This record gives sequence, structure tokens and C-alpha cells, in this order.
Amino acid sequence: MKINTGEAVTGNIGLEKRMASTFIGDVVNFADRVQSQSKAGEILIFDSTFRKVIKKIAVKKLIPHYLKGKQKEVELYRIQGVI
Repeated sequence: MKINTGEAVTGNIGLEKRMASTFIGDVVNFADRVQSQSKAGEILIFDSTFRKVIKKIAVKKLIPHYLKGKQKEVELYRIQGVI
């Protein structure tokens, strides 16, 4: 599982008979790319999310990763528990 924080657009797309809800935005694409880095049962969060919950959760900082579409390494954290 992955959690990211940021702005995204949501809405319904498709035909009247087959409507689907979707989310669009860089934060959504970014989270999807990180999901490939996570293992079963693991919850990864991004630096932007970690800064918002820093006093509420225990984490392990992971080795920075390069992700497709990003020029800089990405800081990821594995949630260890709730404080």
C-alpha cells in the first residue's frame, strides 16, 4: 500500500451504462509508481505525507529511490506503527 499527499482531480468518466470514478494528477501517478516498490502488507509514505504526521507514527526511512518520470531521488518511509 502507498499513501501520498497532494492535489488531484477526481470525477466520473465513461459512458452512461459504464461509468467509473477516477483520480488524475501527479501525486496519483507518483503513488502508483511507488506501489511497485512495496511488499505485501507494507505501507509506504512519501516525505510530504511524513512531514504531516511526523509526531503520530513510527517509521523507518528507506534508501532513496529513483522513479520513472522523476529527476530526483524520492524519500520513502515504511510505517512501523502508531505512536
